[in-house]
Amino acid sequence: MPMRDAIQHVVQENRFLVLATASSNLPHCSLMSYAADEAGHTFYMVTLKETTKFRNLGRNPNVSLLIDTRMEKPDQWADRMMALTVDGEYVPALDPKEQKQGQALLLERHPYLAEFLKEPEAVLVKVRARSFLLLHGLKEAYYKAL
Repeated sequence: MPMRDAIQHVVQENRFLVLATASSNLPHCSLMSYAADEAGHTFYMVTLKETTKFRNLGRNPNVSLLIDTRMEKPDQWADRMMALTVDGEYVPALDPKEQKQGQALLLERHPYLAEFLKEPEAVLVKVRARSFLLLHGLKEAYYKAL
């Protein structure tokens, strides 16, 4: 599979990612349910307003996302595993139309988030990708800037 197709595969076939935020040069990682747009360049997640990750996003919109294939084939060797690092930017204050679109994408992949999204303190998080770094196995790497 060509590496560009592999990036799309990793984004669209997985359901969880690690969101890395930072404040005052202190990193913070969170395991998140996510959904991506069709192009795989925009990611949607949901969190509560009073979390470290959300406060960090308000202070520093630069994020890193990590998506990998370890759950796809749990018995695969590390030399066949793929890990995708996404360099991205948090985009605050979505308009109502995009808010609905992002929520719909999330609910399609994660129906169990329906009640969580109704929480008064729940907020939809949008991250726009700037670049992708796909590692396949131990040595093969592919970088794609947007």
